[in-house]
Amino acid sequence: MSHLNPRKIRRRLGLNQEKFWSTIGVSQSTGSRYERGSAMPRPVRTLVILVHGKGLAPLNGREEGVDSKMVKARLDPREIRRELGVSQLEFWSRIGMTQSAGSRYESGRAMPRTVQALLRLVQV
Repeated sequence: MSHLNPRKIRRRLGLNQEKFWSTIGVSQSTGSRYERGSAMPRPVRTLVILVHGKGLAPLNGREEGVDSKMVKARLDPREIRRELGVSQLEFWSRIGMTQSAGSRYESGRAMPRTVQALLRLVQV
């Protein structure tokens, strides 16, 4: 996999950090760290590609990208997984998470906003 350069993508799109990172549920300060070279978690990389990737429209069809209600919505990952009829390993690997992390989220541990946004994509 080639190196993802979020700063280059953001500049190509003509967006400031606040606008670019908020569309995927990441704070400006955290996004700034990623742009300076801090390791980006796989779910964040996936969202950057999905939301801001070349030739892709924003997820909700509007200019602002991911709807804040979508990111903040209460999700039941266990229910979503069961509706899809897949194992934890299969379900969580689809969004770049380990089965053990997914199990913790299914048991009620708080999920990062980026994981919530990816879950919403799986649900939709």
